[in-house]
Amino acid sequence: MPNGFHGTGAEWDRIESPLHRLDDTLARFADERGLQLRKNTRNWPDRRLEWNDAMNRSIQIRLVDDKIPPTYAVGIYAWQDRAVGRYIKGVTLVESAPIDVLEKNLGDVLKDAASRLDGWTPDDLEYVGPVP
Repeated sequence: MPNGFHGTGAEWDRIESPLHRLDDTLARFADERGLQLRKNTRNWPDRRLEWNDAMNRSIQIRLVDDKIPPTYAVGIYAWQDRAVGRYIKGVTLVESAPIDVLEKNLGDVLKDAASRLDGWTPDDLEYVGPVP
């Protein structure tokens, strides 16, 4: 996980502004499903769709390479804190893609991601250690 962004404002704009092209689709998907849309968590270019039921679930789109053009990954994660510690499961659906590719396929990627996450149960999660 990146430890925040440490560059200039111009560098931030170059790597974060492409994500704006996804915002309308993400907002619609979040509204349709009652999900929370978060942006640029931990001072890093990303978008997250999050919801909680028996566990926390998240679809994450994040910067993975800031070369020109920047590329982004899509991953799904579920986690649950229990008395004995934190349990997690995560899968990367898109390793690295330019924003054009993500924008073109975003609707299908989001549907697949949500379907997979909704199919996970607390029994699918693996112990990773004490709750931080």
